[in-house]
Parts: sequence; C-alpha cells; structure tokens
Amino acid sequence: MLSYGNSLFSIYCKDYYFKVGLQKLLDDIYHSHVVNVRLINRHESRYNDYFQADIVVLSSRSIFEKLPERSPSLDRGGAVIVFCTFSMSEVVRGIRGYENALFIAPDTGLDQILNIFKMVMFGSPLIRNNLFVRTENLALTNKERKVSDLLRKGLSHNEISTITGITPKTVSSHLRSAMQKYKVSTLLEYRIKLIHMQQF
Repeated sequence: MLSYGNSLFSIYCKDYYFKVGLQKLLDDIYHSHVVNVRLINRHESRYNDYFQADIVVLSSRSIFEKLPERSPSLDRGGAVIVFCTFSMSEVVRGIRGYENALFIAPDTGLDQILNIFKMVMFGSPLIRNNLFVRTENLALTNKERKVSDLLRKGLSHNEISTITGITPKTVSSHLRSAMQKYKVSTLLEYRIKLIHMQQF
C-alpha cells in the first residue's frame, strides 16, 4: 500500500517494470505538488478521510485469469483505476468489486493520466467520487439469466434450447439482449464476463 497524504494506492500488476514505473509516476506527482511538510499537513487536515484507490493493470491474457478481488467500497472512500483495452473494459465493467472503476485505455495521453492521479491525490471528496462512476449490475430477465447461466457453464445454443424448452433462435435473442445490457459484442466476451461475475 502506497500512501500520499490522505490517498492510499494499491497496485495490482504482473509486469514488475510497469509497476515500478507507476510507483515512480505517483511519487513524482505527489512530490512536485507538495513541497514542504506544512503543505502536506494542511492537505491532510483539510480532507481528513483517507481515500483508497486500487490500480489494476490488465493485459489481454488477464481476461482468462482471476481478477484481483476487491470489495465495492466507494461509500467508504475506495475505487479502482483499471489500465486495459476498450474491449477488456467492457468485460470487466460491472463485475462485483469493479463497479466504481475508472478505465484508462492504452491510447490515453500521459497528461490525462497525470490529471486523473492529481485529482485522486489532491481533489476534494466530491471531485474524487465524481471520477468513479458506479456501474450497477444490470437486471436481467429470468429467461436472460437462465440462458446466461447455461452459457457460462459452457453449453451450446442447441443444448440450452433443449434444457430450457425454447428454440435456438429464442436463445440467441435472449443472449443478444443480455449482451446489449452489458455492452459486450461477442459471445466469448460475454461468457468470460459471466465467469468473472459472482452475481448477475
């Protein structure tokens, strides 16, 4: 756990050099804005609640691995910053513990990344909380939930059709509807999302 004033960061990253680079970036941001102990103390007393942000770096292979477990705790001052591709963000978005995620794509400029970390470190509680928009797990209909659960278990459309007693075309329709709610475009992405989700 890294501490900068009243901001706490945990970094989850398998790439050692990327992790060290992030730590150096956070150090530089903090020390370039806080020049003496009095300013640090004034900042800490101004917002005396600690704010915890986890930083998660996901590679394209991470999709098949277990995501770092988190407790959804924005109410208690916690959120997550996720570095990943757009398609990966659509898979992760809304998974339990990642409801408060702020996704940073590979093409995000360094200035934007610096501004995000500055707002987390030095922003008011309102600014910090507005950075992390909560993504609720969307309510699926009973049929969507049933076919999604069977898809998660690895069954084909025909097998799902046989078990549920509906046509394969209707199975596809329910899955398409559920996929639109979760903003995923392929069955593979949706199945991986379902595997990672603890509740849906």
